[in-house]
Formats: sequence, C-alpha cells, structure tokens
Amino acid sequence: MGPLFTFWGARSFKTDNNNKFDTTTKNEATGLPVGETFTKLDYMSDSFSIFKRIRENRKYCDFILVVRGESIPIHRLLLAAASPFFDSMFSGNSMEKDENSLKFEDIKADVLKQIIEFIYSGKITVTEKNVQDLFSASILLQIEWITNVCCDFWKCRLHPLNCLGVRKLAEAYNCKELYNRCQDYIHKNYIKLINTEEHSLLSYEESKPIMN
Repeated sequence: MGPLFTFWGARSFKTDNNNKFDTTTKNEATGLPVGETFTKLDYMSDSFSIFKRIRENRKYCDFILVVRGESIPIHRLLLAAASPFFDSMFSGNSMEKDENSLKFEDIKADVLKQIIEFIYSGKITVTEKNVQDLFSASILLQIEWITNVCCDFWKCRLHPLNCLGVRKLAEAYNCKELYNRCQDYIHKNYIKLINTEEHSLLSYEESKPIMN
C-alpha cells in the first residue's frame, strides 16, 4: 500500500504500488515518477451509499420484489451481483428472465427488507428472533455470506433449548460445520438436554449414539 494523502476539499486516497506507470521514469524537473495510480479509499462505500439513496428515491429501479402484498423496487444489477439465485434467473433460460417482478410466498417482508438493506450497505443485524428466517431466506437466495453469518451466530449461542432444532436445520440444509458443532454440544451437554422439551425431538435410535 502506498502512502495516504488528504487534500483540503477532497477525500483521502492512496497511491497504488501496483500502478501501471513505469515509476523508474522520472520527470527531470521534479525528480518524481511521470505518473502514478491513485485509489479513492472510500469509493465503494460512497458508491453504495449513492445506490441506496437512489433506490430509496425509486430512481432507475428496474425490478420489483413482491412479498405479502408489498412491492419493493430494486435494481436488477445489484440483485444479480449479490445473489446467484437472481443472477441465474436474469441470465438463464428461466420463464422469469424477462419478467419485471417476482413474488415470494415463503419469505417474511421484514426479512426480505433486511436482505435488500444488506445488498445496498453490506450490513445486516442478526438476532435470536430473526436468525432462522434470515438463514432460510439466504439459502433460498444463495447469499452464502448471510448463511455463514447465521451459522456463526448459532455456534456461539447453542444451549439445551435450541441445539436440537438448530441441528435439524443444519442437517436439512447440509451445513456440515454447524451440524458438527451441534453434535459436539449435544454430546457434552446430554444430561442438561434430558430435562428439556427439546429432548423429545430425539428418537431412541438418535439417542443411542449420543449416549455412547
């Protein structure tokens, strides 16, 4: 990384050591390279802030997500960039390729809005209340980063009242690392688990390897 600079009236930037100019060629008068490549440090964050503001003003939106009777305008390009599900839909031979909207029946409106917020900001808030819905929606939309965040959230919060339910989800969606973490937790905390309603989720056949 090259040195940082901040000029009055301008944002900070850095010179790029991998610039395309021949830095060995110097200007005779200044002794400096004849050219340098500059990188605007906050270019991406600024750009996505602008994209977000544009969407909030409903400008240039070319697609609509419909959920529970609510229409949410959005930009195809950002949907495709963030979600392989939409990338495949827009570029493949699917029936929806030329549609201007898509209706979701299995995603809650507030969850879809959170995911859209993530697409435009790179931020998402995961809570014990929304983690399962976010997890399921991220699997459907193939947004792996959100899926991994939900898995990491669960890994740190396993307890006797949720471990079997989380394990069931991990198994259903083939999340091996989360599944293994649940199995390990169940093995180590089986005595605590016996006295909870979650224990009823285990069949006798399932219990045997845990008790061994």
